[in-house]
Amino acid sequence: MKSRSFLLSVVLVVLLLSALGIQGIRAQEPPPREETGPKQPLAGAAVSPAGIQTADLTGDLIPEDLVYSLTCGEMTVSNVTFTGAEVAAGVFQGGNGIIGFDKGIILSTGDIANVVGPNTSNGIGVVNGTAADADLTALSGFPTHDAAVLEFDFVAQTTEIQFRYVFASDEYNEFVGSDFNDVFAFYVNGQNCATIAGDAISINTVNGTQNSGFYINNDIPSGAALNTEMDGLTTVLTCVAPVNANQAN
Repeated sequence: MKSRSFLLSVVLVVLLLSALGIQGIRAQEPPPREETGPKQPLAGAAVSPAGIQTADLTGDLIPEDLVYSLTCGEMTVSNVTFTGAEVAAGVFQGGNGIIGFDKGIILSTGDIANVVGPNTSNGIGVVNGTAADADLTALSGFPTHDAAVLEFDFVAQTTEIQFRYVFASDEYNEFVGSDFNDVFAFYVNGQNCATIAGDAISINTVNGTQNSGFYINNDIPSGAALNTEMDGLTTVLTCVAPVNANQAN
């Protein structure tokens, strides 16, 4: 069965996950293409001095590498699939002091290289032209676009898994409360464990006025203090989900 799925939606929406025992993913939505800088260090990557480095699937990475980054080889994994643009998924490092943890995997509705700072645009994004996702659309309540979906089955030795994640979007703050409701979910055995007070993580549920204790404003008018292009992001959140030990999830 499908173990998990991470879902996002955005102008540029980015999900950053760190290893803690996890898997499965999705993402969606964007605008016009803006070229990012040279792609180096991590092969198919973008770099910011003393900042985040990314590497996408246009280089040597394959979807199985992303899953391994999440599980650290501690789970038996099978049936790994990725659906979406190759620039929309990959790995990152250098996140300490910016997002709250150093490295992990990253999924985006656009190009993951656009997470690299500093913040110079209120509307950076890439239109990948990939399909929407029905689950994300249902969670958002509005149409979604440019899905990036990572899914896989896994066998764990424990009855519980955890993962840390940060949801970021360049649609903060101007689209909060609008139909452009970027959203993220993490499904484990059919249940979304990425929620706050029962609501899916989105720009309409985590922002400067709602669940504001979990929100970090990085908009240009507010100083854009963090070295990332994203106008807003959550604090580090943790998903805890029960699983079936020693059998497929």
